[in-house]
Amino acid sequence: MFLVGVIAIVAAMFVLFNVKTNIRRREYVMADKPTLHYSAVQIICGDCSGEGISPLKTFMDRHGHCERCGGASYILASERGLSLRHALAQRGLHVVVTEPVEVEHPRLEPVPQMKIAV
Repeated sequence: MFLVGVIAIVAAMFVLFNVKTNIRRREYVMADKPTLHYSAVQIICGDCSGEGISPLKTFMDRHGHCERCGGASYILASERGLSLRHALAQRGLHVVVTEPVEVEHPRLEPVPQMKIAV
């Protein structure tokens, strides 16, 4: 019986200690850590992409800047691809993707023109 009483007193002191330390922690001002979602976004940076025909691509970091140089002037790499395809389609060309092992650059072929009878 004596042992049960000692265990009950120790358990009560343990609970009381946890409650008091939890109240003390609430009294302190703590800054919440912001959670930033990160996913790989490929960009073409205006500062470090180079001046060649095919610009160098890099990734965007967690804060929305270029991962390589920290610059903030960039476009999405997919946006360049879409505008390139649009410009080629306006000229009557479309991209034909073949086996990437044999050909490094895509082949350009004219789009067949359709005639509409009125």
